[in-house]
Amino acid sequence: MNMGVNLKERVWSVIIIGLVQEVTMKNKTAVKKAKQDEVRRLRNKSYKSFLKSKTKQYINEKDKDKKAELYKELQSVYDIAAKKHIYHPNKVARRKAYLIKLLKD
Repeated sequence: MNMGVNLKERVWSVIIIGLVQEVTMKNKTAVKKAKQDEVRRLRNKSYKSFLKSKTKQYINEKDKDKKAELYKELQSVYDIAAKKHIYHPNKVARRKAYLIKLLKD
């Protein structure tokens, strides 16, 4: 029985959402982890992009009533981002404080 085959490094092609990347890893679990990390990175990236665009929309809004409605939406979305560990909870608290300060001005 040849035990050396299991110890060799293998090159795996990781295909994630049209992205082909050569990954050199020793086992299948490392390849699976790389795939999961890439999927999570893209999901977090889109969520952060959505939050940034909503925040810009909130900052540029002139009407107080619409701004108050947008704040309620943003507050909820930021809380979900903190719960899902997309943003650190302290960052979310700072952002929400900044947004409420803009609403009061």
